[in-house]
Amino acid sequence: MEIAPPPVLSSTRVMAYAIVPDDIPFTGRTSIFIDGVLLGRVPRLAICISLRDDSDALLLYCDEDWNELGVTGQGSVEYLKSYAEKNYPGLSDHWVDINTSVEDAHRYYDEAFAPARCTFCGRRMYEVETMLQGETTWECNFCVDAHSSSHR
Repeated sequence: MEIAPPPVLSSTRVMAYAIVPDDIPFTGRTSIFIDGVLLGRVPRLAICISLRDDSDALLLYCDEDWNELGVTGQGSVEYLKSYAEKNYPGLSDHWVDINTSVEDAHRYYDEAFAPARCTFCGRRMYEVETMLQGETTWECNFCVDAHSSSHR
């Protein structure tokens, strides 16, 4: 049984995904390197949009458990599907469009990563550079900066 990805992968909301069948060839036209090694065939692909800035879509290369191995591309969902087709000819019939809404992505993210939100301003982890965890609180870099500048 094939398992769909969660609605959020690596702080991006999933718009479409494909589980790459074994009989789909891999052309090796990627130029993604992970720790100096060229990324080869992957079993899962996801086209996602960042939760941080809602910019162009990105193509995520994932393992069997939907862990991100690499990312490439920028553009529309349709463009990235055609881009993936160059590496996986015949994949176009295997895409599943789920178009996760921003609201659904936030709901999932908040459930999956609760209580990891800034106790003071409510920002989520992907909205900040750093998040410090105290015994009973979380504090983002914005609030740390604000608190330290008010004590000068």
